[in-house]
Amino acid sequence: MAKIQFDGVGKRYDNGAHAVRDLNLTIEDGEFMVVVGPSGCGKSTALRMAAGLEPITEGRLLFDGHEVNALSARDRDVAMVFQNYALYPHMTVSENIAFPLASRGMAKDEIAQRVARAAETLGLTEYLSRRPKALSGGQRQRVAMGRAIVRDPRLFLMDEPLSNLDAKLRNQMRAEIIGLQKTQGVTTLYVTHDQTEAMTMGDRIAIMRGGVLQQAGAPRDLYDHPANLFVAAFIGSPAMNLFQADLRFTDSGPVLVTSGGTLELGPGAALPARARDHDNRTVVVGLRPEHLSLGDGPGPSLAATLTLTEELPPEKLLHTLITAETPMTDQVVAVAADVDASAVGDLAQDARAHRSRLVARLPVDTPVPASGPLDLRFDPARLHLFDARDGQVIR
Repeated sequence: MAKIQFDGVGKRYDNGAHAVRDLNLTIEDGEFMVVVGPSGCGKSTALRMAAGLEPITEGRLLFDGHEVNALSARDRDVAMVFQNYALYPHMTVSENIAFPLASRGMAKDEIAQRVARAAETLGLTEYLSRRPKALSGGQRQRVAMGRAIVRDPRLFLMDEPLSNLDAKLRNQMRAEIIGLQKTQGVTTLYVTHDQTEAMTMGDRIAIMRGGVLQQAGAPRDLYDHPANLFVAAFIGSPAMNLFQADLRFTDSGPVLVTSGGTLELGPGAALPARARDHDNRTVVVGLRPEHLSLGDGPGPSLAATLTLTEELPPEKLLHTLITAETPMTDQVVAVAADVDASAVGDLAQDARAHRSRLVARLPVDTPVPASGPLDLRFDPARLHLFDARDGQVIR
């Protein structure tokens, strides 16, 4: 097993493009670390640098405290599982699994024992004599996994291994990979663009955007305490609701001022001390869909217009529009949507019209009107506040 450290690691190409910038990330011995982010964020480049398939141009990569920048991929004792399986079509399942051992010159008896153990672990024993074309997608992925685990490596590297599978098979394979990693205890770096995979599989998650690490932590920590607007919008399905308002501190406590009215947060909001630095300034307010409710009760409410209801037992999603005092700026929309501010376009159409979307997650048996006005109530203690200028959380 190995402890992996990215110490200020960067990747700059000859044309000046910076794929990864100053990556500082530690993967503990035996940990399952998932790196997630949109296409082009640098996650696969980071994995390929760990594998030795991409040269590191800045910083150091350490395995158990020893720098491996100059080590070849062959000498790093890592095993990779690729998106496209990378199986040899002319070989049987047994030969594919055995290939990395045979290429090392291992004795045939030892190879046979290891292949048999891996096949039994992955439920492939009855398929050992078949060729890849005779297997399903899930079976091919198991063969790729078998070829990785048979080596007993220091580090598993998995690059979008489930993206070619259908939804049902992805769910099944997620559970199998988690169980396999826990049984083997091998340090694992897993790359995906799917935040559901990240949230359900990783001991910890590292979120990247534009080649820069945004935040790393346990799944629940990232969900409950996002460091910035991008993390807030990326983690969670449906995504966190975001709208702009003016934050003001009055004698009776903090309030959020919108054109729909003044929302008195009261002492229950427990705003951080730094929030006072944003007095009389525009902030971005974040609310998770499950933290909105209907009906009378404590806490402020937002006047909204119901536009669509989705029933997804055991819950339903209410899609609404609220009126906001300040339209979402191009900068804020760009950060949350991971696009360049100059290319926001229609993403900000509703925002420019002083309207913001809000989604509420409620129990499926909650009575709601077919459409029209309603009040969405929330607990001020559940609020997230972000700086409207740079998108960073106000803590």
